[in-house]
Amino acid sequence: MLYPGSLTSAYYTVTNNTSSPRYGYTLQGLPGTVKQNTNGSNCSNPINLQPKAQCLLQLDITNAVHSNFALCSGSSCTSAALPLNIVLSTVPPTMVLAGDSTDTPTPLVAQSADGGLTWSYPVLPLDITSGSFNGVSCQGAICVAAGSNELTSPGSPLIAQSSDDGLNWTYPVLPTNVTAGFFNSINCQGTVCVAVGENDTTTPSPLVAQSVDGGLVWTYPELPGNVVSGHLNSVSCSGNFCVAAGSNDYDASPLIAQSTNNGLTWTYPALPNSVSSGYFNDVTCKGTFCVAVGVNDAASMALIAQSYDGGLTWAYPSLPAVDQSSLRRVSCSGTYCVASGTYGLFFGFPLIAQSANGGRNWSYPTLPVPEVPQGTLRSVSCSGLLCIAAGENDLLGGAPLIIRSDDGGFTWSYPVLPDSITSGYFNTANCSGQTCIAAGTVGPVNGEPFVAQSADGGMTWIYPTLPENLGRFNGTNNT
Repeated sequence: MLYPGSLTSAYYTVTNNTSSPRYGYTLQGLPGTVKQNTNGSNCSNPINLQPKAQCLLQLDITNAVHSNFALCSGSSCTSAALPLNIVLSTVPPTMVLAGDSTDTPTPLVAQSADGGLTWSYPVLPLDITSGSFNGVSCQGAICVAAGSNELTSPGSPLIAQSSDDGLNWTYPVLPTNVTAGFFNSINCQGTVCVAVGENDTTTPSPLVAQSVDGGLVWTYPELPGNVVSGHLNSVSCSGNFCVAAGSNDYDASPLIAQSTNNGLTWTYPALPNSVSSGYFNDVTCKGTFCVAVGVNDAASMALIAQSYDGGLTWAYPSLPAVDQSSLRRVSCSGTYCVASGTYGLFFGFPLIAQSANGGRNWSYPTLPVPEVPQGTLRSVSCSGLLCIAAGENDLLGGAPLIIRSDDGGFTWSYPVLPDSITSGYFNTANCSGQTCIAAGTVGPVNGEPFVAQSADGGMTWIYPTLPENLGRFNGTNNT
């Protein structure tokens, strides 16, 4: 399913089954809305393969397509095993938000079936009366939220699962070998879901949970023993690859965990030794291309890591020198990647990092002047060339802030927001085609959950009315 204005990708494995090299193979029969993505370790164009070698063919799709295609060398062609079949959606996307209700506090979920115009709070099971969700991920009709059950002290990991687009929820029983801890992030691909966070049963250490049935049954995969203290802040899965990112607290260094089998087993790949201390806040993977962002504490500046082989090996691309900078979230669409955060020692200012070539090179686009406020951009979401970043404007005493780009993050503008909200901030943002939402909390003390919605790619925004509640939203869909 593809929403108008967005981009999706199809992946094929190309294998040379012969004993001779094969050179100069090109794709034939692709419509104009389908482009080969040669980023990283993807198949080149033309495709050249040594005997028995293979490569990953990534096709970026921007419109409905129903056709087969072939790989050809001269008049000799081999058709794809499966044709392209992408349907353009004619209905608004379903949106799901997760967070906590601060009046109790209890876990909180909100659901919209019309692209964020109207919202409801589904009733959660009553057996968890204290806790919070830090993230939520939806795949088809399956939604899974992850966070912490605070019924006991210290809290324990918490998962909620829905099989009907977030209307009805249950709390699956988790394995009993982790009695204390929490989840920071959740990601679902098909029926495979992976949640990551911190295991506080003994010494605080990285925690991973995995489900292969859409979040109904969970296991805690055993992690390598060479990281004895740390936590994982984010996880992203693509195909069979999963990558989680966080911090090795034993030596205060950045940490990556990687899986090649849908989160069943994990390793800690070696990172370049040029960054001695720091951490990752977020990671995203598309095909075998992954980007992690965070903070290089040793240099007091932002940190970006990139991988082109599903997280097995990593490099730190060069960044412009911006002192006291940090990156909180990252989003990629095609070869474009945008990360959001803040910079500045005494007063923070919004920061955007942008790459147009699959993470090889990065720049900090200049944001509009004199409109640049003090503040931070807590979240970013890209769909096609459209990107939305959201956070708070500290210059106005903590008012909600949104900026948008329609050229993959090269240039940015500040859309005018309704003036009815003067205190609050956005924690999370999500775009599906031209439909975008940003969500967080509004109000100075014990704020209320808060959503902004746009149906035209972030040019104009409204604040939909929510059912009365106290609390905040921490995540939407895959953020």
